[in-house]
Amino acid sequence: MKVVLISMPDVVPIIIHEMAIHMPNHGIACVGGNIDEGHEVHLIDLVRKRNHIAGYLEKTLKRIDPDLIGLSAMTWQYPTCLALIGLIKSILPRARIAVGGYHATLMSEEMGASPEANSIDFMVRGEGEETFRRLVNALEGADRLVSIPFLSHKQDGRWLHNPPGDLCDLSRLKLPIRDRRRLTSGYHFMNSKIEVMETSRGCTRNCSFCSIRHMYGRSY
Repeated sequence: MKVVLISMPDVVPIIIHEMAIHMPNHGIACVGGNIDEGHEVHLIDLVRKRNHIAGYLEKTLKRIDPDLIGLSAMTWQYPTCLALIGLIKSILPRARIAVGGYHATLMSEEMGASPEANSIDFMVRGEGEETFRRLVNALEGADRLVSIPFLSHKQDGRWLHNPPGDLCDLSRLKLPIRDRRRLTSGYHFMNSKIEVMETSRGCTRNCSFCSIRHMYGRSY
């Protein structure tokens, strides 16, 4: 199966952000790195292409012709995500669409109840590595959609939200993608090359303003 994972072009406006730093999206790199071997996986970080998104996506998606496209979005990026889905569907009407990230985790029922969800096939809630890996396998008949924790999917036109499961065991996850499968490049910090690494997940605090506890619970 051919899979493309896309991160949003929106960034938090920070003074001199564009000149000072461009960091790769670690989330989609982790999800892509944990898809089983035998599948063709590509990453697109649209922060690096946001001055010519439509032309770049049309050329790239037509060349790859993916079966499944995953998009990661936070709540403030969701309008952009919907616009991108509309663009993707105009290029590849038969491609299946999965949306993950914090917005899908926190607002899956609201998303499913909205008319915009007609263009979405799956929602990946919580950590994406294991759920998305199993989703790819299920679409090839090697797993069952109804048995995948944290997955929301459609059955007879209605959304089903599978119950959550256990958090990922970080010691068992594969390394994120940092090779040619990452189609965008040019990441830097003050003109020096930069990469992202993750040493832990979660937080033991319970701050009301923070969304991380909804993703990982009060764990660390």
